[in-house]
Amino acid sequence: MSSRKGYIRISFYCRRIVHETSCFLRPLSRAGKAAAFSGALLILTTGAASAVTLTVKSTADAGGTCPGSDCTLRQAIATAFAGDTINFVLISNSIITLTSGELLINATLTITGPSSALLTVQRSFAAGTPDFRVFEVVGNAINIGISNLTMSNGSSPDNGGGLYLHGGGASTQGPALTLTNVSISGNAARNGSGGGIYKTAGALFIVNSTVSGNSATADGGGIYNVGTGGDTGNLI
Repeated sequence: MSSRKGYIRISFYCRRIVHETSCFLRPLSRAGKAAAFSGALLILTTGAASAVTLTVKSTADAGGTCPGSDCTLRQAIATAFAGDTINFVLISNSIITLTSGELLINATLTITGPSSALLTVQRSFAAGTPDFRVFEVVGNAINIGISNLTMSNGSSPDNGGGLYLHGGGASTQGPALTLTNVSISGNAARNGSGGGIYKTAGALFIVNSTVSGNSATADGGGIYNVGTGGDTGNLI
């Protein structure tokens, strides 16, 4: 933008981020004129953020950049905004081996694998791996969909060896989780209940899925449903 008498020269620059393009308006005047804009920064956006799809391309436990050629599942979950989708471009029969801890989901999200026979997300079998479950889903009034993958070898020191579903804070409303074409197998609750799944709040829908070969030292080797307020039931 050119300068005219009585005006200060300004310019725009824009940058593209995952969910929106932001344009910044800053003064390019000399010091005396710039003083009038002290501390001013105008940010213009092209519109409301829209949902995107992040593609996992690495079976590593963590790290990478999403989107990117080394995007991992853990990083994709951390990068995702509410309403986003995570899918996978991996070789057949891929195994994502978790070594550092569970995968925590606390916002509306869809995770879509290729098939429960073609993708497994599992806690590492290596000696010295600490006990942790595969997924923890926590929140209120959020909707999560997980499909077409296997959860295996979770080992919780208390409840929910494979997956733990509960509300945030003191609320019993909880999240709504739908599992479709999922296999939950070989998980254990070492000192509690729900070897495969432990649920204390929210809604759990299980469609065309298998929960087998899990164990618990207390109750519910496969699924343990506490059934507190806010529970809207199960569909198997």
